[in-house]
Amino acid sequence: MNIGLLAVLLLVLAALGWLAWRQISQERRQLQARLLLVAPARGNLAPSRPGPLRRLGDWLADSPLIGSAEVGLLRQNLYAAGFIGAGAVDWYVGFKVMLAGLLFGLALLWVQLAAPAPLLSLLALLGAAVAGLKGPDFVLGQRAGARRSAIERGLPDALDLLVVCSEAGIGLEQGLERVAVELRLVHPALAGELSVTVSEMRLLSDRLQGLHNMGDRVRLDSVRAIASTLSQTLKYGTPLARALRTLTADFRLASQTRMEERAARLPVLITLPMILFILPATALVVAGPAFLQLIDSLGSIGK
Repeated sequence: MNIGLLAVLLLVLAALGWLAWRQISQERRQLQARLLLVAPARGNLAPSRPGPLRRLGDWLADSPLIGSAEVGLLRQNLYAAGFIGAGAVDWYVGFKVMLAGLLFGLALLWVQLAAPAPLLSLLALLGAAVAGLKGPDFVLGQRAGARRSAIERGLPDALDLLVVCSEAGIGLEQGLERVAVELRLVHPALAGELSVTVSEMRLLSDRLQGLHNMGDRVRLDSVRAIASTLSQTLKYGTPLARALRTLTADFRLASQTRMEERAARLPVLITLPMILFILPATALVVAGPAFLQLIDSLGSIGK
């Protein structure tokens, strides 16, 4: 009974704290909006402080608990998933720790209230902690895979537009920039990568490094092939339009091959549902009347 009252009290305190934090945040946003109206040219008069999750993640990222190699891998995974902010790694680490602590606390509360077997209690606590630490990684991997698939679907269209730009006499950088503008609504992920690549090609001393960085960020074989082809074009002066047409044909052929493979796997995939659901119904419809007639015949013989 005391544990139940303590849990209710904790929930009430958490709700009151959340309402107070929301009120303070709203007042702060209103104050910043008024300051922007007073001095619009200067923008924010004071830099915004990072939130508690970001501060916690920053502390953990700098601590020996998470090494620099792990931080670099997290940064690559977050960028592959579309999170390109400066504090994305800190926020993500803080969110994982907070989620693990919250799930562990809920599991501990359930263990105190339900009092299950010791082994089940241990499994619940460990499962909650692992779900909080590894669940965000799974979601991040799914998001990164979906973003890579979206980029790969837009590559043939981007290459076709780049061929048109090269045949019109537009340079590679201007052509990539034009393609990014045209694909911004249809393929926003690919357009963003092309914009970043154009910026790196203009800022870096080696223009080829910007193309190679695009392949390292996206981590797709097709993007690496495009970066390698464009690098060879810039380095050796080979015709750009011819190389791009060859790449476009190869990508479309690979896409057609993948669709044919999926179509070829379809009969194997529908075999089990056919056995479980279609064949029993078909056998019942076909053999059911004969079976009923057989029962009637046997009954009449018995009489």
